[in-house]
Amino acid sequence: MSPRRRVALAGLWAAILIAFAALAGFRLSPGGDLRLFMPAAQTPDQRLLLDSLGEGPGARLLLIAISGADDETLADVSQAMRADLEPRPLFRRVLNGATDPEAVDEALLANRYLLTPGFDAAPLDAELLRDALNQRLRDLASPAGALIEPWLVRDPTLEMLRLAEHWQPVTEPERRFDVWFDAAGEHALLLTETQAAGFDPAAQEAALAAIRDALDRAQDELALTLEITGPGAFSVLMRARTQGEATRLGLTASAL
Repeated sequence: MSPRRRVALAGLWAAILIAFAALAGFRLSPGGDLRLFMPAAQTPDQRLLLDSLGEGPGARLLLIAISGADDETLADVSQAMRADLEPRPLFRRVLNGATDPEAVDEALLANRYLLTPGFDAAPLDAELLRDALNQRLRDLASPAGALIEPWLVRDPTLEMLRLAEHWQPVTEPERRFDVWFDAAGEHALLLTETQAAGFDPAAQEAALAAIRDALDRAQDELALTLEITGPGAFSVLMRARTQGEATRLGLTASAL
């Protein structure tokens, strides 16, 4: 075989290797599930723990910070973003500190008597329910009657109010113009819970895009700064870096 032909075959072989490496790089879909680095679950408790790490409420949370304007403007943008994101199916809930007395998680409302310690000593019976209803009638005649009335049918014993008081954190973010801010008052804060699991990078990337879109709609011509953190944001970043490095390493190895 002549030297020229050997060089041509070597070049053809190198081109084939590079083509296969490029194809593998483009079609490679690395996951972002950090649970893969943990030992396999052996017991129901361990399986529950692994499920919670990837799909529990904590893994679905995204913390959003907006800065770059005065606090009143940031509060208006925060409210506009919440109104934009809440109806989207990508999110289970969007919170920014604004209070809505009638907004309550229906799952909590349905299970309030299982969660409350109020009836541990004495069970809820007809007499206790009658006393509670009589108390609600007195409440309706008070200045707080307008707040009590929507709850009269849904929760006559006001167990959700007692649970809210019991679960109230010792400290919470600073409030300005009825929304959350950091201690310095420079960042308006929002908290979202996504429908998708925290380590589902494709769905989390869609949620991040929706948040950026909501900011673009809310800020108009302002040049605000958006920061997002949370397991979902980390999984998107990790997938992008892993895919990029795998592609570069494959091309480098093929070239060598």
